[in-house]
Amino acid sequence: MTDPTPTPSSPIAHSSTAYKANKKVIFLSLGYGLFFLVVLITAYTGDLPAHYISQFHNADKVGHLVLYFIPSYLGHLLCRCHHIKRLNLPVFPSLFALFTITEELIQGFSPNRTLDAGDMVCSLLGIVVGYWLAQRQAQTARS
Repeated sequence: MTDPTPTPSSPIAHSSTAYKANKKVIFLSLGYGLFFLVVLITAYTGDLPAHYISQFHNADKVGHLVLYFIPSYLGHLLCRCHHIKRLNLPVFPSLFALFTITEELIQGFSPNRTLDAGDMVCSLLGIVVGYWLAQRQAQTARS
C-alpha cells in the first residue's frame, strides 16, 4: 500500500507550496496597494509631509523609484509573469506603466501636484526594475 502523504517532490506538495507563496504575494500586494492608495490621496489633498522629503536632495525621485518598484515586482509575480503574447509585454507592468503615465499627466491639473518629467522617469524606471527582478526570480525558480 502506498503512503498518501505528499513528498516534497510530488505534484501535490509542489502545488501546495506554490499556493502558499501565492498567498503571501496576494497579502503583500493588498497591503501595499492600500499604502499606495493612501500615498496618492495624501499627495492630491496636499497632506504629504513634504517638509521631511525636501530635506534630502532628490528624495522624491528615490521615493518614486521605490514606490513604483514594489507594485511592479509584486504585480508581475501575482500575474504569474504572464506576457501579452503578440507584443511580448508583461501584463501587469505594462498596465501599471499606462496608469503611471496617466496619473503623472493628471498631476498637471492638480493644485497640490506638479507635472515633472523626472518623477515620471523615476517611476517608470522603478516599474522596469521591479519587472526585471520578478522575472529573473521566476526564471531562477523554474531552473
